[in-house]
Amino acid sequence: MVSDGAEDFLRRRGLEPLDPEFAISALAEAVDRGESALTVADVDWDRFARAFTSGRPSPLLGDLPEVAGALTPAQAPEEDGGGLRARLAVLGTRERTAELLEVIRRVFVEVLRYASTEQMDETRPFRDLGFDSLTAVEFRDRLAKECGVPLPATIVFDHPTPAALAAHLDRTLPGATSATDVEPLIGMLDGLEAAMADNPPDELSKTRVTVRLQAFLARWAAGAQTADTIADRLDAADDEELINLIREELGNDSPA
Repeated sequence: MVSDGAEDFLRRRGLEPLDPEFAISALAEAVDRGESALTVADVDWDRFARAFTSGRPSPLLGDLPEVAGALTPAQAPEEDGGGLRARLAVLGTRERTAELLEVIRRVFVEVLRYASTEQMDETRPFRDLGFDSLTAVEFRDRLAKECGVPLPATIVFDHPTPAALAAHLDRTLPGATSATDVEPLIGMLDGLEAAMADNPPDELSKTRVTVRLQAFLARWAAGAQTADTIADRLDAADDEELINLIREELGNDSPA
C-alpha cells in the first residue's frame, strides 16, 4: 500500500514495511477482536525509539524492554579517522570555523540526501533546512563520529543554525581551540583603531581610552588581579576625578 518513496521514508524511521499477506491477516484478526488500540508493526527499535524520544522521554514507549535497550547510552564514538581535531589545532579562528562548517555541510548533505554540490545556508535554522527528530538523530550520530566525541541528540535544536553549531564545536571540542590564537583580540583592536580614525574623539575621551588601555595592558602583563582598581575607579569617576586620575597615572602632578 506504500507509494513510491514511502518505503524508504518508513525504513529510515525504523518502520519496516510488512509482508502483504501477513499484514492482511493481522488486519483481519484485529477487526475480529474488536480492539480499539491495537498496533501491528515491524519496528527497528534502535532507530525508531531514539528518534521518537529525541525531544523528550515517551511514557508511551518507555516500558517496552526493546525501547529500554535501544535507549541505553551509547559508548563514545571512536576517534575521528580524518584527524579533525588535529587539523583544527593548527588553524586560526577563521580557518577552524570554515573547516567545521565544511564538516557540518558534508554530514548535512549525507543525512538529507542532497546532491554533493548542494549549498548550505549557514545562517538558516536546521528546522528550515529540512531536519526533523529522525534526521537530527542521524545527523548527531554521523557528526559525533567525525568529531570523535559523544554529542546530544538535540544538538541541532540546541544550536539551531550551522554557524551556531560550528561556533559551539569550536568552543567545546577537546584541543580544537589553539591556546595561542589572538586573532579575535587583534580584530577588536583593529576595529577600535578604525572607529577612532573615522570619528576622532576629543582630548578628554582620548585620554580616558588611553588610561583604560593602560589598565588592560597592566592586567595582561601582570595577571588578573593587577589594574582592577584602576578600571573600577575609571568607570566611577566624574570629569574632575578623571583628570586627577589621569595625572596620577601619567605621573603629572602639575596643575592643568
